[in-house]
Amino acid sequence: MGKKKLTRFPPPPLPRNLSRKSKNPLGQAIQENEQQQRSGAWDALPARERSKKEAYLRSEAGVTRGFMRMALSALDVLARLAGEPAIAASFAAPLLAGKVAFAVVAFLNSVAGDRGAALASIERPERFRYDPVRLQKAMVAIALRLRRAQGGAGGGGGDGGSSDAGAALVKALAAEPDFVAESLRRAAVAAGATDYGARAGFEALIDEVEALRGGGGASSASADATGAPSAAAGGAPSAAMTLDLSLPTPQLSGPELEAAYAAALGPLSFGEFDASAPRGYSRAFAAAADGGGPLSRRAAKRIAKELKELQQPGALPLSPAASIFVRAASDRLDKARAMLTGPEGTPYHGGCFLFDVLFPARYPDVPPLLSLDTTGGGRARLNPNLYADGKVCLSLLGTWHGSDASEKWDADAANLWRVLVSVQGMILVADPYFNEPGVEAVRGTPEGDAASARYNARLSLNVVRHAMNGMLDAPPPGFEEVVKEHFRLVGRSALEAAAKAAEEAARGSADAALAAQLRAEVEGLRGRLVKLLAEE
Repeated sequence: MGKKKLTRFPPPPLPRNLSRKSKNPLGQAIQENEQQQRSGAWDALPARERSKKEAYLRSEAGVTRGFMRMALSALDVLARLAGEPAIAASFAAPLLAGKVAFAVVAFLNSVAGDRGAALASIERPERFRYDPVRLQKAMVAIALRLRRAQGGAGGGGGDGGSSDAGAALVKALAAEPDFVAESLRRAAVAAGATDYGARAGFEALIDEVEALRGGGGASSASADATGAPSAAAGGAPSAAMTLDLSLPTPQLSGPELEAAYAAALGPLSFGEFDASAPRGYSRAFAAAADGGGPLSRRAAKRIAKELKELQQPGALPLSPAASIFVRAASDRLDKARAMLTGPEGTPYHGGCFLFDVLFPARYPDVPPLLSLDTTGGGRARLNPNLYADGKVCLSLLGTWHGSDASEKWDADAANLWRVLVSVQGMILVADPYFNEPGVEAVRGTPEGDAASARYNARLSLNVVRHAMNGMLDAPPPGFEEVVKEHFRLVGRSALEAAAKAAEEAARGSADAALAAQLRAEVEGLRGRLVKLLAEE
């Protein structure tokens, strides 16, 4: 079979079922309740459309019940593990302590915070096996067991001291940017309904955390690191206050901005990086590369050809509206990294999203492996197709099984360029909520619009926190100048878009804590941009 010339194809149209089922099951209950409340509009729907939506909601209710069963089973297993001193003590390690703190805070904010309060209006929650009191009691019990096993005051157990291990959970909770004392205190009350000791122990733990935070409340730890305005001690800021968006330099626009961006970032489109540097590359991919055997001659030749093509001027998208930057490992062919900037007109606008790339030994007979690094250490899911563990769901990668053969990997026609452009054009979209399979049924309806707005509010918080503030604080090795020049030129428009998202969240979100957290991150972004522009 003769060799075909590699051709850069535009990304295929967005598939209807781009990713696997992943939506928050509690959100399904809210959506179902809202639809039922709109009985007049519901009854006015054509019979066929109403039947289709009813089938969809029945399906989602079943998914929710399944998630609730899994949640309770998982909490039971975690409680057993937390009750084993040797296992519980291991969670004092800094990395694990941070993940535990994030899990406790995110879970209780969802169930006991404003998002949980919205679920209280649902009729007959037992239809979904949703028992908020049981869920809160289970998580409170896990936190207290870990605190006791590590040594400390929480729950009155352990040695009552403040050893390094005993302080690990408290320190991690204090550093958690989404910590909202009010939500956790509600959980303490729920747990205390049948066990006053649990309430007293958890409230003591909350008091320790608030004392370490200097007052507590919803705040942005990353914003405080630069001295920028933030929701510091004493609670969440008022999301209704006008945001200060002033910056020390004027914003370029139109052809002038395009020319400045091309001049500053064009030479940075392609380069090399040190995969062995700290934070230089995915540890999982590095282990797979070391254990996967040498590249075949065909793979090495193909990868070298692709990388050479990507080095050519104009080969990679380069615009203030959306760009792609690639770095090849300096020591071997099979490792690469790519930074994609969020497209204009989407919740991702202005953010920098880092992906690790691994070319398998059998490349191009199989697609490259791709993993998202911009997840806040596994805390943030930025899209139904971008998992918090870094997984990227895309038919072209074989991680989602689309029905159209044109969406699948073709060794002759597909390449890394097409993968990256597809991610940018098909995943980083304006309404990522509708990337979820089956959700097309509610697109264009008041319920679908409301659900999409809720999704984008949470997404905007994570984009500003991790793809903007996180990138400015710690740019990835090999992309330092990219991050600096990108935000120097696009920072103002990114700030304005983020501020608009914060204002919309304050007006339309039932989650006041989320709106305040987003506002704090936007204030932190402005502080970082002021510092960056002052260096010119």
